[in-house]
Amino acid sequence: MKSVEISCENLKTDAVWTTRVAFWGMCITMLFWMMPGSSYALWPLDSWHDQEVVEEERDVPVAISEAEDFSLRVNGLAGELISNLEKTNPSRSDLSGALMVCTFVELKKLYRTSSLGRYLSEQLMNAFQQHAYTVVEARKTKSVLIEERYGEYGLSRDTEEIRSSVTAAAMLTGTYMVLGDHVVVTAKIIDNETATLLSSVTTMLPRNELCNNLLADSSTAGSRKGVTYLKRLEL
Repeated sequence: MKSVEISCENLKTDAVWTTRVAFWGMCITMLFWMMPGSSYALWPLDSWHDQEVVEEERDVPVAISEAEDFSLRVNGLAGELISNLEKTNPSRSDLSGALMVCTFVELKKLYRTSSLGRYLSEQLMNAFQQHAYTVVEARKTKSVLIEERYGEYGLSRDTEEIRSSVTAAAMLTGTYMVLGDHVVVTAKIIDNETATLLSSVTTMLPRNELCNNLLADSSTAGSRKGVTYLKRLEL
């Protein structure tokens, strides 16, 4: 009789637990069906999983190309030049006139340059114009040159095709020098009237594949007689 009573009690206990499990299962199912947004918030596994995914996405670095990195560095160079100009020369922060941007040259040979030097000047010209500075383009031709099957040209380095003088209050120029795995670039803004240094910044560019390609066509000006730009100082 004792064994029969124990078996009956066990059956009753199992029935109670089965009923409870079924009841809570039904409640959870109804909760998911009636409030899907809230029910997911109550489910800890999903929130943990989402949190792990977000953390993994944050840890992944954003890769940029060498060209994008180079452009960001040059824009940063322009920003520092403008910042130094405003700090050290508040009365000349607007340059009080036009700015002439020149090709960057090698520090050891001031008549030697490359695509790197020309690209630096082009980027800085764009950056200063975007900051509302008046920038003069000395290579503008007197008239538009039209070549059949080639196109229309408005820029030139031929002294016979450009104006002999350009009025500018200040000059932005600079030098660069290769040092191991880096290229040291110094940019400076000079007052055309007094030759006073208004702003100067030095930065280092990584000597990667892009930089090497820009340095590959380095050349020296053949003669100083062919002047391409005669500056007229604003007095």
